[in-house]
Amino acid sequence: MTAVTRNISDIKRRGNRESRVAAKRGTAELAVLSVLKGGRRYGYELLKVLQRAGEGALEVREGTLYPLLHRLEDSGHVSATWEAEGRTRPRKYYALTPAGRTYLALLQSEWSGLVDGMRRLLDSLGEGEE
Repeated sequence: MTAVTRNISDIKRRGNRESRVAAKRGTAELAVLSVLKGGRRYGYELLKVLQRAGEGALEVREGTLYPLLHRLEDSGHVSATWEAEGRTRPRKYYALTPAGRTYLALLQSEWSGLVDGMRRLLDSLGEGEE
């Protein structure tokens, strides 16, 4: 393998990884905000809903979810409150803010446009265009 081929291979690998990370981040934001649209949730509960509903299509782990929730909180898209229920430890509940609802609508619109565009592309390729 030549140095040029190795460099191209490295660029493709990094580019693919960076693209996947960006896509996952955008998808995770959309998923989290969509769940919160239905009502407030505490972190672990939110994690379980995402894992169940995504049926493995969206891998969300605690190490991904909590930093994402903090970013969404810092950006004003979610609010968070600590609450103690009975004898249990306090839990941090997350809720969608009005700004979060607006942001969610934008993400949903972008996602729908992407899905529709990909569907048209794949359908046209399925018709024998090469």
